[in-house]
Amino acid sequence: MGIKSIKAVSARPICLAAACMVLLNPGAGADSVTGEENAKGTVQSVTAAEIKMKEGKTLPLAKVRKVEFDGFAVAAKDAGVFLKDGTKLTGVFRDSPDGQIFRSTTLGPLKLKNEDVSAFFYDSEFLGKLASDKNLAAPLVIDKKGVVYAGKIMWSDTKSAGVKTSEGLKKIPIEELSIIYYSAFKPSPSVILRNGDIINLTREFKGESMSVTFGDKKIDVPIKAIKEINL
Repeated sequence: MGIKSIKAVSARPICLAAACMVLLNPGAGADSVTGEENAKGTVQSVTAAEIKMKEGKTLPLAKVRKVEFDGFAVAAKDAGVFLKDGTKLTGVFRDSPDGQIFRSTTLGPLKLKNEDVSAFFYDSEFLGKLASDKNLAAPLVIDKKGVVYAGKIMWSDTKSAGVKTSEGLKKIPIEELSIIYYSAFKPSPSVILRNGDIINLTREFKGESMSVTFGDKKIDVPIKAIKEINL
């Protein structure tokens, strides 16, 4: 991609209703840990060895298959990148003297290598097509009208993308691009964040945070930012 390197009522009835909901469903609003050992409550910390619950229970990480956090979803950027390992990072693309650079909402400014990239997306409208339509095989480009251009991607830069199709060379201006799909990516998510980002990169759980390795960078992500961990 030319990248270098959403009549008032009183509060009392509402509070009473909320209290009734908790009494009827004490597990509502709780984090969930499932596997050979299970727990509900509040996950306090996650390490390479264990998960500690605020309520006092400790579970060996080796006996856990999934951790689901109760935190609310966070609105994500429409644009982003898929890496070949299935990592999905949302953020913004910026022009620079060296070409277009990518600033990840989660990991900050990144130097992406084209050989590690599966797809760039500039809006999220047609992302579902890549997973649901089995007839869509990389490489291809999808524009913002949903038109699919299948063929060899000749170039992509800060101004346009070129695709050699069966009907000849097609040049799509950057402002009309939705997705540039270079190659297939791993579909199984390891860690899903509250903003929808997927982290399949090397990571280390350090208690109240997760250290993610990207190239020569290590970035700490608080576990409060995580929606789901698959082990």
